[in-house]
Amino acid sequence: MDHLKWMQQAYSEALLSVGTSRPNPAVGAILVRDGAVVGRGRTQKPGSHHAEVMALRDAGEFAAGASMYVTLEPCCYFGRTPPCADAIIAAKVTRVFVSVMDQNPKVNGGGIARLREAGIPVELGILGEFGADFYRGYHHHLHTGLPWVDVKIAQSLDGFIAGPRGERTQITCPETSLWVHRLRARVDAIAVGGGTVRHDDPQLTVRGVEGNNPFRIIVTRSAQMDSRHKILCDGEGPTLVYSQEPPDDLLSSPQVQMKQWPGSSFSEAWLAILKDLGAQGFHRVLFEAGATMAGLLLHDSRLWNRFYLLTAPKILGEGLGWKSQIIPNWKDSLHLSRFEVIGCDFLTEFENVHGNHTSSRTRPHT
Repeated sequence: MDHLKWMQQAYSEALLSVGTSRPNPAVGAILVRDGAVVGRGRTQKPGSHHAEVMALRDAGEFAAGASMYVTLEPCCYFGRTPPCADAIIAAKVTRVFVSVMDQNPKVNGGGIARLREAGIPVELGILGEFGADFYRGYHHHLHTGLPWVDVKIAQSLDGFIAGPRGERTQITCPETSLWVHRLRARVDAIAVGGGTVRHDDPQLTVRGVEGNNPFRIIVTRSAQMDSRHKILCDGEGPTLVYSQEPPDDLLSSPQVQMKQWPGSSFSEAWLAILKDLGAQGFHRVLFEAGATMAGLLLHDSRLWNRFYLLTAPKILGEGLGWKSQIIPNWKDSLHLSRFEVIGCDFLTEFENVHGNHTSSRTRPHT
């Protein structure tokens, strides 16, 4: 059977909706009839059509008698648009394959139940493990109102993330670079500290792989930045700057929005920033941390959910390290969830054993 192939194609559609569909989840759907795809769809901007309806429209009369593969359970309630489950029934789709159940209380099995009540067989769980991770941020946001936070650091074998005096150094191999861009394509936003912008002048865009550019965020103590930095003037998408200092009018432009830190300490500010991002519908944020931000983020289990440590098998001998500012017991929050080789580099992935509970970012930190 080709169920895996068809669901993979549905996820390819969903990927192209990441970031543009928020606050709605990024969903992809395809319709298959007689062994061929007759319709494709992905969730559009809020207020417009969902993936299932787009696929039905694309298929037209060929939707009747077709099977639908959809990455997330079809909705069954009236929101900005009518229920997708009703549209599937009306189009006379004969079978539906769903990768992941929607944990939204308004759905949560209701869409599947409505389809089955209408006599349409539904199979749940194709690529379910992949889907659970793809929608991790969406479901986390549903339960907490906050975005899921991934933290990524790339280091040499001797623990340096840059050369002497913070000089920019290419540490990881090309295969790892592509892996990072695929990760960027699956998040709504990417964040860096002001020091990273000043020293590395990054673009923080998706390159070499399919996907949308993430919304870009700078978290900085100083509002004084050169407006010629790529992230502030390249036209590749909006940038939001959270500064501890009052906003700098010199950076006012259609591409840049500035807000003052809502708090005195970084921990207090970052939690408030996450609430602000959550209120805007961001589901998943990737923080590409430099040395200072690594120290500020990782020692506090309320501030992050998953940590990707990429290690290149090379010795720099000297340079900028990232562990010196982290308190000794920060490792208590780490649970090793994956280890693999990417090209010639090593990926070590950790889950936050404290910070992945729904109450973790609102309860007092202990």
